[in-house]
Amino acid sequence: MSTYYNDYTDVRSVEHLNPPTTFPIFIGNGLKAYSYGAELTADYQVMDAWRMHVGYTEMRMHFGHEPGSTDTNHGTSEAQDPQQQWSLRSTVDLPYHFQVDAAFRHVSTISIQHVPAYGELDLHLAWLPLSTLELSVTGRNLLHDHHAEFGAITPNPLSTRTEIERSIYGKAAWRF
Repeated sequence: MSTYYNDYTDVRSVEHLNPPTTFPIFIGNGLKAYSYGAELTADYQVMDAWRMHVGYTEMRMHFGHEPGSTDTNHGTSEAQDPQQQWSLRSTVDLPYHFQVDAAFRHVSTISIQHVPAYGELDLHLAWLPLSTLELSVTGRNLLHDHHAEFGAITPNPLSTRTEIERSIYGKAAWRF
């Protein structure tokens, strides 16, 4: 288990030259923030050929104004992290030099950006015919065609919303 507390000053802000008018604006360092959280992980050797790993992370962030700041965004550009994440990974060594890994993760919402929570599954199948050669196929984000991870939805065509797509790829790795 690990815990943390961070205290930040001079965080990026959107400042207004003539408050309360909206424009003109400039980028400043008028915010302060603190974050705290904890991470808990555990590994378990179920059998000689089977290993499991579980993890949970909790994080909180809070923003405030430095004296004289005119920022009205309150850190929305900076707070792009989910408050909770958990994961479960299983690795099994199979006969004939095969190995299979499965990893499931759940990520909570990023409410300030309206990014919904999601759960995803990754699978990895590898064959190691030699100690120096690995042939594998990996599937990432297999439960959905795509999902958002960060970025607000805006009517602007240059929106910062990012969608991560399902992917499947093969790999040949030679180690020497």
